[in-house]
Amino acid sequence: MVQVQSPGARRTQILLSSVLCLLSSEPTAATLTVFDSGMTRTIGVEAEETPVMTVFGDTGPRQVTLAPIVPAGVGAGVDGARAGGGYFRLSTGYRRDQTRFDIASDASGRATPDVLSELAWKLPDAEIRLDAGWTHASGFTVRGHLAYARTLSGGRVRDSDYALDDRQGEFSRSYSDPKGSTARDFSLGVGWRFALAARHELTPMVGLARYKGKYRMRDGEQIVPPLGDFGGLDSNYQPRWRSGWIGLESESRPNDRLSVRAGLKHHWFSYEATANWNLRGDFAHPVSYRHLGHGAGWEADIGADWSFRPGHSVSVGFSGRRLRLRDGRDITYFSDGESGEIQLNGVDNDSWALRAGYRFDY
Repeated sequence: MVQVQSPGARRTQILLSSVLCLLSSEPTAATLTVFDSGMTRTIGVEAEETPVMTVFGDTGPRQVTLAPIVPAGVGAGVDGARAGGGYFRLSTGYRRDQTRFDIASDASGRATPDVLSELAWKLPDAEIRLDAGWTHASGFTVRGHLAYARTLSGGRVRDSDYALDDRQGEFSRSYSDPKGSTARDFSLGVGWRFALAARHELTPMVGLARYKGKYRMRDGEQIVPPLGDFGGLDSNYQPRWRSGWIGLESESRPNDRLSVRAGLKHHWFSYEATANWNLRGDFAHPVSYRHLGHGAGWEADIGADWSFRPGHSVSVGFSGRRLRLRDGRDITYFSDGESGEIQLNGVDNDSWALRAGYRFDY
């Protein structure tokens, strides 16, 4: 506590300004020289968590609580403070997944037909997603997200079989309903944030991702040959992508309320899927066949956050992902205990989502 005796309000104001200036520089120890009636004296000043000064003026003594002066914008970063901080973002929206695979008629992939069977899912989903990130004062950054999506209605599955090369001689085609299909995403990465300018930062990152689905097939309808609806269909296909990735994320703050972000990742993944074809009595159950392979792809996202009060923002975002596998393995398990292997020509997965949500910074 600092005690100063002054006969006038003007001297009190000068003294108060001097102490505030000292506190704004966050001293661990300082001195204050007081000029009073032609005399000078030195007083020790110590910075406290909540410093208080007793001022003796013309109206008598009074206590003043002092707060350090922090210029606007100092310590403010893009995702939390530059001195360290983090965020959570909870969002929901519309997502669309499209997954397709086709198999050859033998293990080499050179026999006729080159495409024996092909299946494609179109899944309009409702999605909920949680993003989180934290940055240390040094620049070390951790980011991740979890997402869950479910197909409500309006999707379609196509299953086609061919007798000739190049998808000619289609002898079977059916459609079914994928309602109730689900998708789960997980991604976690670490990196280092670099300040390129006062309001722009760039973060190179590396990480891991896991994408998993359970694609359903119900309410079948046979189109080729035109046999119509068939009951009892309750098959599923469960793909899993396990990925390592490298990426680059940037974020800019055009003003104190708006934050704009963008990111790009390149994936290298291993792939495994299992299927249960419940209407095939010659197949084993619950695993009728398995797909294995490796591939690569990319993922991108853009978004913006608008702060309506300190630490609280509304968010919008768009993301897309494309994963490709070529020349994998299809292992079919039969009801008599035998198995056979043919070539999995390819698996394509395309996904995009549009979201809106809330973000909390700490």
